Parts: sequence; structure tokens; C-alpha cells
Amino acid sequence: FAWVSRDDGQTFTPLATLWREKMISMSSSTLKRFTSGRILLTVNLESSPTGRPDHLQAGVIFSDDEGKTWTLGDNG
Repeated sequence: FAWVSRDDGQTFTPLATLWREKMISMSSSTLKRFTSGRILLTVNLESSPTGRPDHLQAGVIFSDDEGKTWTLGDNG
């Protein structure tokens, strides 16, 4: 989930659900906003078969609507 603060971190309100039903974790606490407005967040994706040791793959999620909705980038 993403939360936003408009008062320097004194209070927070819900903004968006970043992902559901996928084993994804943030790999950095830094967001990058491009001049186009796109917001990019690097993530770690769980890519091991069930019952195998953990295997993480680097990836990104991005938003083109001020962080309200997020899309998993194509790592293909």
C-alpha cells in the first residue's frame, strides 16, 4: 500500500494499492519521477517455483496517474 503525507509526515492518508497476489517487495525507498510525470519504483520479484529456495529478480513498477494506480514493468 502507498500512503501520502501533505504535512511533512505528521499525518498520512491512503493513496493506492501497489500490488496484490504477487510476492513483490520494495528494493529501495526511493521513487523517481520523470519529466513525463511517470513515477518509477524499483522492486524485488519472487520468481522461484513453489517449494524451491528463494530467488529474487529485479524489476520496476510504474504509475502514470500521480501514484493512484501501478503497473508491473515487463522484465521479459
